[in-house]
Amino acid sequence: MITSKLRPILERFRFEEKVELIPPSPCHWWTAGFCKAGYGKFAMTVAPGAYITCHSHRVAYELYIGPIPKGMHVCHKCDNRLCVNPDHLSLATMTYIGGKRGRV
Repeated sequence: MITSKLRPILERFRFEEKVELIPPSPCHWWTAGFCKAGYGKFAMTVAPGAYITCHSHRVAYELYIGPIPKGMHVCHKCDNRLCVNPDHLSLATMTYIGGKRGRV
């Protein structure tokens, strides 16, 4: 049986198997499944044999940076929806995101 301490390590390993570095791009490219909107998808283990599907950039944020506070969204500084480089991810409110979309 997998202990609760080992599970996060295995999830990180499973996640990193699906990421590719393609020089000269500074992005970390998600190479597995993605949704219609173009964001990567990752099946996160919540219990033995039970999974939930999450956006890969949100998983990357939680794995490498920390928890996502309630009401916050994970944004790509690079505007690449398949990027999971933690240096390219930041938190924002929906109000900020809505204003950013209106820029030209």
